[in-house]
Amino acid sequence: MKKANTSVLKSDETQNEYFAGTSRCVESRLLVESWKMPRNNYYRPLVFLFLVLYGAAFSHARPLFNGKWEYVENVPGPKKPYSVFDITLNEDKNGEIYGRYCFVTQYGNRDDCSPDGESNIHGRAMSSSRIASVNFYSFFGAKDGIAEIFINDENSLTWKVIRPPKEGEYYGPNRMIARKVESEKNTHIGEKLVVANKAYLYNEPSVLNHGRVFVVKGDYVKLIKISADLRFWEVEFAAKNGKVIEKWIDCQDIDFCAK
Repeated sequence: MKKANTSVLKSDETQNEYFAGTSRCVESRLLVESWKMPRNNYYRPLVFLFLVLYGAAFSHARPLFNGKWEYVENVPGPKKPYSVFDITLNEDKNGEIYGRYCFVTQYGNRDDCSPDGESNIHGRAMSSSRIASVNFYSFFGAKDGIAEIFINDENSLTWKVIRPPKEGEYYGPNRMIARKVESEKNTHIGEKLVVANKAYLYNEPSVLNHGRVFVVKGDYVKLIKISADLRFWEVEFAAKNGKVIEKWIDCQDIDFCAK
């Protein structure tokens, strides 16, 4: 009987030890889990905050490419520049970039520009937002060109041709640094914006006297005086080659008609 009792006692002790060990094991697991959870809860808000701040900083950086940028090459002697290369760019909130360039060289005797303001540049900003990769073509039939555009600072960018356009002619520079043109508010005082896609300039204030010269949407003309019938404005227009043209323009083409 004593052996039986001893056996029972030993069995009870074994069970107690087992349950005690199990309890310690459960407690250890709970301790580990309780240590893990606060740590995860601690880092999770930090990660979320980092992502929010990163996204805000990235979105704040856009758009950097918007505006008109210009490179002017002067040579000793003549007062007017030998070459002018300007780029007009627009960037949306998603980093999509489109625009056009106009290159005038040899003192205005050769130009690679669109008379209708056609866009020939399209691409997008890279993740850094200060670099863009774009495709472009020339207005002499050359196509499939690739260039990279770098924002150096708020007032300058670098245009670098990675692959010149092919199957046609391209006269533009392979690499240049362009300066940002001042805001239109400061540079176009006394001028009016052309709103017509293509606006002919007239030799006289009459619809019967327009020549071959025209301006396009986005150009500016300087007002001189209005015609007697209030239909036409005498204007000055500075061409890319530096020549100043003085002719007449229909008031509707600049949205400035007498009411």
